[in-house]
Amino acid sequence: LDLLDRPEEILADLEKYKKAGYDVVFSNPGSDDKELQEILNGKVSVLCGQSGAGKSSLLNRLNPDFELQTQAISKALGRGKHTTRYCQLHHVCDGLVADTPGFSSLDFTRLDTSHLDACILDFKPYIHTCRFKDCRHLNEPDCKIKEAVENGEINPSVYEDYKNIMEERGKKL
Repeated sequence: LDLLDRPEEILADLEKYKKAGYDVVFSNPGSDDKELQEILNGKVSVLCGQSGAGKSSLLNRLNPDFELQTQAISKALGRGKHTTRYCQLHHVCDGLVADTPGFSSLDFTRLDTSHLDACILDFKPYIHTCRFKDCRHLNEPDCKIKEAVENGEINPSVYEDYKNIMEERGKKL
């Protein structure tokens, strides 16, 4: 967020995730990061995300002694450069945090999507309420999850991500 001119749209989207029950923690240069430290305390955690998302920068803020290598976002490409080359565990907040190399795309071809809907907090109140017991929430009639999206009860971007994963996975079967 610290690199954006107008973060309002992203902040509004993150509020939808909070409303659904996800823990959302904001961290930026200069913040005290107490809430994040409490979450990491005594646990083994993994930082993963796109190249340039700020994974190593975040660890450097949590412990400046790390001096992990970082780079600025490429102005020519508008995205991060692959700086972290391997996964490494770091002692943070009486726990361990893995700093992983960034990625530019995700491959869901090996993902078992048979119960993916049950893993999405936004969907939980509507699971098993659809007309069909084996509803995949894509093209079936009387789908309560699709109705909840249309009624603004489920974050549309979460549903779109779900739909994209299911459709991408379906192409590989």
